[in-house]
Amino acid sequence: MFVLHHTSGSYNGSVSWCMNPNSQVSYHCIIARDGRRPVLADHTARTWPAGVSGWPGVPDCNSYSIGVAWEGDTYSNPLGEAAMESAIEYIAPRMKRWHIPLNRVVTHQDIAPRRKNDISPADAARFKTRLKAALN
Repeated sequence: MFVLHHTSGSYNGSVSWCMNPNSQVSYHCIIARDGRRPVLADHTARTWPAGVSGWPGVPDCNSYSIGVAWEGDTYSNPLGEAAMESAIEYIAPRMKRWHIPLNRVVTHQDIAPRRKNDISPADAARFKTRLKAALN
C-alpha cells in the first residue's frame, strides 16, 4: 500500500529532518512543490512515516507500506500540478508492478484516524482521481 502525507515544513528542512536518524521519521520520498522528488529509501525498505497505525485489522503500516510526502501543509497550500504529476510518476509504476489496487492508496488519517490529519481530504480526492486516470 501507499500512505500519502504532507510534511507541514519546507522541502529542504523536511528532507534534512528525515535524513537525521534522531528524527525517527522517514518517507520513501518527499515531493517538492516544483515536482523535485528525492528518493530517500528504496521502495522495498522499511521506513517510519506512519507511526502507530493499522489498516483493516493489520497493525504497523510501516512494515508494509510505501510512504510518500508532499512538501508543506496541504490544507493551507493545496497541491499544484507539478507535485501531483511527480507523485503519479513515482506511484503508478509501482502500483502496476505489484498489482496494488487504488483502494490501497490511503492517507495518513486513514491509518491513524485519531492521531493524524494529513493530507487534506480535497487534495487526496483530487490526487486519487488523477492517479486513477493515469492507471487506465
